[in-house]
Amino acid sequence: MLVCNLMIKKGLLCLIPTLFTLASVYTQTGRITGGPIPETSYDNLLQGRVYFPVYPAINGSQYLMKDWSVGKVLLQGRWYTNLPLIYDIYADDVIYLAKKESSFDLIRLVKSYIQEFKLGNRKFINLAYSPHRTTGLEPGFYEVQIEDTVTYLIKRKNEVITEKAISSFSRKNMRYLIYDGKAYRVRNKKSLLPLIGEQRKKAVFRFLRTENIHLKKSGDEGWRKVALYLNTLQLD
Repeated sequence: MLVCNLMIKKGLLCLIPTLFTLASVYTQTGRITGGPIPETSYDNLLQGRVYFPVYPAINGSQYLMKDWSVGKVLLQGRWYTNLPLIYDIYADDVIYLAKKESSFDLIRLVKSYIQEFKLGNRKFINLAYSPHRTTGLEPGFYEVQIEDTVTYLIKRKNEVITEKAISSFSRKNMRYLIYDGKAYRVRNKKSLLPLIGEQRKKAVFRFLRTENIHLKKSGDEGWRKVALYLNTLQLD
């Protein structure tokens, strides 16, 4: 049996990490996997609320990845490292898998305190603390693919699709190229035109043909190549 070890203080649950002896955490939509969860010792330094994955009528997983990751969080100017984390992209919440001795807690970290976090080698920023916060993008966390003159960000989301009275999570990746204080949502070649302009259209489209990049189907890596190429150009 899992035993929660939570302490309430001013409406927040101060984290007291707890021990989890199983290799996975079950939820009503699936389970968090990834092997035994390590013990951590940030008693009462991190703050959050207990996390309940309350999507009982929705098929699929709410998480970016089913396996938890060893990550780190920059929270109010301080890095907390070697944390077992998982990212609920439906709620846009970072969940801390806290364990110590004979008890276990799932903790929803306070989003407004998180400046950035990493899951393995993947970096995510909180737009509220980013220089891109004035671009008109919706608030929340974004995965950083490229940080340069042209920055490439991805908003990872889950939407709920209902067909024949059955609801399921459906992954949606919203990709943005940011240049000179403006964010451009990109989906295909046509969506690139406001950024590159007619004068660079031939050069960019030639690059796509040479690299055999089909933007509608190429996914994250295709757009990453495009962002790297755009950073070699003079866009002004």
